[in-house]
Amino acid sequence: MLLIVKKVECNERCRDVILARQLDLMASPGPVHRDVITFQPSGNEQGAVGVIGGFPCQGVSQAGYELGLDDPRSSLLTHYFRIFDTLANPTFLLLENIGNLRSKALSEVFAFVVKECQKRNMDLKWATVTGKQCGLHAWISAMLFEMNRERIFLYMYKPGCALFRNGRPLHEMRPCDMINDALQPWLKLIQPPVTRWLSRTQDAEEKMRLEALGNAVVPQCARLAIHLIKQGIKIE
Repeated sequence: MLLIVKKVECNERCRDVILARQLDLMASPGPVHRDVITFQPSGNEQGAVGVIGGFPCQGVSQAGYELGLDDPRSSLLTHYFRIFDTLANPTFLLLENIGNLRSKALSEVFAFVVKECQKRNMDLKWATVTGKQCGLHAWISAMLFEMNRERIFLYMYKPGCALFRNGRPLHEMRPCDMINDALQPWLKLIQPPVTRWLSRTQDAEEKMRLEALGNAVVPQCARLAIHLIKQGIKIE
């Protein structure tokens, strides 16, 4: 089991989610640093064995013109390696982004990741998964995009790193499992209710809530990707 010693997040809504998960004990307690650029591990944080995160996808998406590392948001990728190098005995990096990262137009970005791995004598494995493969069903329109959206998980590790070697068996999830496991516990607490979302035009705040609902599948994608990486399988 991994112990998270520090969290870094600049998006206010995402920070709210992290703090809420800390309150219901689903996430370890502690302050959340606001900017990966200014974050510098100190004290017990330097004893961490790895770095997990995801850099903004706008610079590597088709909608963002696939600018790659020329987009300042994509260049935040370099800070994950910087933080990794400040740790006392780091063994792994786990990064997430959209599947388009593997496209020909973004070969420079992927080549950068490979080069950084080589510098640190690290191996690289990855898995590309979609919400559909995790059992997500487009039962509301906001989930239709997330159902087909590819997410790539890049696992970089040093020789001897035991992370993910032993894990629980992976069970495929059906749409009903996804709804019950990921959504049902908190759907009744949401305002306005889902029926209102489906029957009228949403305002800006409601659209944000819908977006968060669609992203409920992300932990399932990460779980599937980790199991695939553990088995040495890549889904094309």
